[in-house]
Amino acid sequence: MELLRRFRKKPRYSDMLPDDVLIKIFESLTIGERLKAERTCTRWSYLTKLTWSHTTCEEVCNYFMKKRRLTADRVILVLSRCAQYLTHICLNRSHHAIKGIENEEKAQELFEVLRRKARKLERIQWDFNVPADTLVKFYFTRINLLENFDNTGLFKEIEFKKLLDLLERARNLKFYTWNVGNGELRRINYAQTVFDKLPHDLKSLKVNCTVNLFWMKIIIQHLHKFENLTEFSMRGTLMYTQNQADRRSIFTFDHNAQLPAWLEQVEIDGIFPDDKINFLRKLKSLRHLSLTFGSITLDDLHLLINNNPQLEHLVLRKMDDFEEEKFEIVSQLPNLKFLRLENLPRLEGTSLMNCKQIQGKEFLYYVGSF
Repeated sequence: MELLRRFRKKPRYSDMLPDDVLIKIFESLTIGERLKAERTCTRWSYLTKLTWSHTTCEEVCNYFMKKRRLTADRVILVLSRCAQYLTHICLNRSHHAIKGIENEEKAQELFEVLRRKARKLERIQWDFNVPADTLVKFYFTRINLLENFDNTGLFKEIEFKKLLDLLERARNLKFYTWNVGNGELRRINYAQTVFDKLPHDLKSLKVNCTVNLFWMKIIIQHLHKFENLTEFSMRGTLMYTQNQADRRSIFTFDHNAQLPAWLEQVEIDGIFPDDKINFLRKLKSLRHLSLTFGSITLDDLHLLINNNPQLEHLVLRKMDDFEEEKFEIVSQLPNLKFLRLENLPRLEGTSLMNCKQIQGKEFLYYVGSF
């Protein structure tokens, strides 16, 4: 500790220290201090590779969050030193406010560094635009390691065959976000092909439909092959269930398809308002459910609540027929801890108050016309 204190006070005087002592000192420094030391100590240049090896994902994330003015150049500099040791990298602007990262050249430079160095990377998060060619190069060299793959930024640019090639290499994949483009909507067998390529031990699948008129059961009918899947979400605009699909008999898929019983978290956002939510009948492990639009019958709601007494988190939005009789069924959930009701018909009965009294006000959060 004394050597570390002296080094922090006068780093130039440490040039006379042996390499092993200097390395131990360096490993005790913060990321910012290491970068400063590189500029002030003549011997840092060849010791750097030895002294960044203990850098953790948490250290990098904390450094990015605490840096007052975090620039794209600084992010690139840090990751050029330690990307090869990291398994998880978070570059979300909401966390780190990276200045200049919107510049495509900087984004390209950053992902080139990751492509060359991030040999242990299992998960990466970012929310800025990256040139498609750069992303494809990055993924082709690293997707065999990644646990999390989001094809945002690629689905409009990349050929479908290249996407399949990527998925075929993604043997470590556990979390997949699939942005379904217009081409996939025109050919139903695309969904079958994608699911055939995905690893069967997938844990999370998020489907974002980027255009209108998607038949949900094209996706739902394939989920039973993923026995480790616990999280499923589907977002879109005017997604259809059985009602609308039956009018288009030229499409061959299972109109009676149900979500698998073992799902724990389900989020469906964007069902056609008049369509029946008729794919929840087999669920038995549900803890988190979020539904936006659509309609559910009393029988299906009874079955859902009776089969899932462990349900803790419930969000219901913009369901025009969700009135007092249905909410009375919901209020019977014994383990409900979070409830959000948004833009539902006004409830005039006592079920909401009963639910609040049973569960305790501190556990309930509701938004709507009450």
